[in-house]
Amino acid sequence: MSSRQTKTKTKTKTQKTNQQTIEKKKQKPKQVQQQRSRRKKRTTIVSVKKKYLVQRRINSFLEWKKLPNTVYIGRNMSFYVEGATKSKWANPFTVKKYGRVNCLKKYEEYVRNSEELYNSLPELIGKELGCWCKPDTCHGDILIDLVKEYQYKQKQKQQNEN
Repeated sequence: MSSRQTKTKTKTKTQKTNQQTIEKKKQKPKQVQQQRSRRKKRTTIVSVKKKYLVQRRINSFLEWKKLPNTVYIGRNMSFYVEGATKSKWANPFTVKKYGRVNCLKKYEEYVRNSEELYNSLPELIGKELGCWCKPDTCHGDILIDLVKEYQYKQKQKQQNEN
């Protein structure tokens, strides 16, 4: 392939990229915002244990809690960790008493049967949930599944209305 052909291919790729950029700029700001908000609405779960926070260059639980879009979902640990007060999302069922599998099943039933909690699930959309259990399976994983389910049901509801 000659250098002239290579330049032509490069120009074509560049022209396509430029054309895509121009098309994006032509989109209405509202459309762009909607595209961005769709990408950002992923709920995640992280460990708020010191060693995991430090790996992320976060020095303390309080520093993590002050970050935008974080939600602590644990029990009251303020005796040990400043700022770790009980969350409404805390799991009232302990692994020690019920075992991990039963504890998580009971928690899922608990959220589903609590109208207040179930209807509050949208608060968690796009948030980083923090718990002491991670990286083990925990109630944060249940919350993420319930948030996804809630979003799916809302989407189905909207489609049925249209």
